[in-house]
Amino acid sequence: MLELIRNHRRLMMILLALFIVPGLGLVGVEGFRGFFDESKNVAKVGSYKISYQEFDQAFRSQLDQARQALGGAYDAKQFDTPQARDALLDSMIDQRVLSDATIDRHLTASDGGVRQAIESLPAIAALRRPDGSIDIDKYRQLLTANGLTPDQFDARVRFDLANQQLPQSIQATAIAPVSLARTLLAATGTQYEVQTQAFEPRAFANGIVPTDKQLNDYYAAHRETFREPESATIQYVVLSPAALGADIAPTDAQLRKYYDDHIAQFRTDEQVRARHILITVAKDAPAAEQEKAKQKAQAVLDELHAHPDRFAELAKQNSQDPGSAAKGGDLGFFGHGMMVKDFEDEAFKLQPGQTSGLVHSDFGYHIIQVTERKPAQTRPFEQVRAELIDATRADLAKRRLTDDTAAFSNAVYEQSASLQGVADKFKLPVKTATVERTPSMQPGVDPVLQNPKLLEAVFADESLKQKHNTAAIDVGGDSRVAAHVVSYQPARLPSFADVKATVTERVIAEEAASRARAAGEKRLAALRAAPTGAGATDGFGAPVKISANQAQGFTPDAMRTIVGTDPAKLPAFVGSALPDGGYAVYRVVSVTPAPAPTEQAAQQAGQQLQQVYAQAEWAAVLATLRADTSIKKYSTQSRKADDEE
Repeated sequence: MLELIRNHRRLMMILLALFIVPGLGLVGVEGFRGFFDESKNVAKVGSYKISYQEFDQAFRSQLDQARQALGGAYDAKQFDTPQARDALLDSMIDQRVLSDATIDRHLTASDGGVRQAIESLPAIAALRRPDGSIDIDKYRQLLTANGLTPDQFDARVRFDLANQQLPQSIQATAIAPVSLARTLLAATGTQYEVQTQAFEPRAFANGIVPTDKQLNDYYAAHRETFREPESATIQYVVLSPAALGADIAPTDAQLRKYYDDHIAQFRTDEQVRARHILITVAKDAPAAEQEKAKQKAQAVLDELHAHPDRFAELAKQNSQDPGSAAKGGDLGFFGHGMMVKDFEDEAFKLQPGQTSGLVHSDFGYHIIQVTERKPAQTRPFEQVRAELIDATRADLAKRRLTDDTAAFSNAVYEQSASLQGVADKFKLPVKTATVERTPSMQPGVDPVLQNPKLLEAVFADESLKQKHNTAAIDVGGDSRVAAHVVSYQPARLPSFADVKATVTERVIAEEAASRARAAGEKRLAALRAAPTGAGATDGFGAPVKISANQAQGFTPDAMRTIVGTDPAKLPAFVGSALPDGGYAVYRVVSVTPAPAPTEQAAQQAGQQLQQVYAQAEWAAVLATLRADTSIKKYSTQSRKADDEE
């Protein structure tokens, strides 16, 4: 089998793209049916279709990871949002586009690279015998438990490594000169002492009385902005696990079974809390640079041996890890698989208070000190009873939903003149709302009312003219919705008399904003003509110190005008429009250049800038790949097509 893979890699890449890229496997009869039925899919990338089942599995896995990481602090409402679903779908599309690019470019990985990647996995490394070899029997048992053979796992890792080659090669081309980092540090660190005088529209609104001609002219010029779209007031019922589970009271036996079946959700792996001092050096740097970094790290370690209580201080002074140096090197708690292997191996050997020697990784040389350890633990049954009740109720409700879905659809159709009978039968509340033909993006709107399929059904002739219930619409999330139109309002253009009050408010607001801008610009011109004259400081607020890094609430437009001030001509006066239509005049009192950055700060900024460049380079390439790919996205709720072609 291994020889087949090695000798027919092009064929294997195509097969792997179908079978082993996460989530791209066969899904039985439903998956086959979904190939033809677009309502079963959430996206189509080229000829490949991402099924709703595949998406749902990935989303549930994402929620499980969050639940595992947060434990008792986990709140599903914070993670199960339309934005999170859309972000996951985009990520899955990106992954598919990348996989296609990998296959098209005949990318693969060497046998040595595959072997090294497999052996570096913590779960595999744990299978090493004292002589360093892998226990093959245990290796096969581990793979079998995960539904894989050694050949399949080898192929999966090979494809994963091949998939990484394109982004890694693009990101490696990013170059960010340290000189540019120094320039940016100087620009963002320069401090400006500024006073503000604001000219707000509300201060100019009094006394403005529009004439009838002004009001009529405004209405005529902005007529379409007053047009009211067609709308319908509806009653609707939602058949969902949450609705069906409201009256379910799980028994202790059911709770215990769920706990036993999902014990991994309540288990937290061993964790350590550590801090480190990092002296960076590129893994492919010349030997001289490697040695220089090692000597610097050794000097810090020697000083730490002489002063063991100064770890945090030495980290702040010497560590080149921008994420932890300011915190005394503290990395917080982490578990297995969260750090690079060499670092992790050493950290988990240490006990609280112990400090490592020099640890070399791809990032450079580390000095690690463990401050706390948390053993692996499983939260006891009683501690998670509340979570178990919610989870078991949802599980039981989903089973009930499977039994009730067809009956719900039939009842909605058979009792088409009203939803009350359906609501009574399934013990569902009848809700009321006013909807428009296009989904509302207003906050607080019930998500099911943003479903395009539901809205399409609401505004269909059968619903509007014949007054029938809509069909039971699948809106995702294992939910079905049916609606009944109570009243319909066609699109209309209100008369001037209907909206005169609104027109008056708008005309006054525009005139007040115009007067505020004129007053501000006049004040700015006078100050520039006599910057030190009498009254030059009148009306200004207290001085505020700002910089590009600390804007203190100043708008981007204001910051652009302020940072363009000539330090040789102070005080200086600049102005910019305010978001509410007014105007602000700024008096720049002083400009304090940023101190010259240390070499360490410049290097850290350069590394961060290079990471930004690398991410931007890959994002641009990925955008090009997406543009060259036929992509249809469907709502993760309604799964209605949205072409990216």
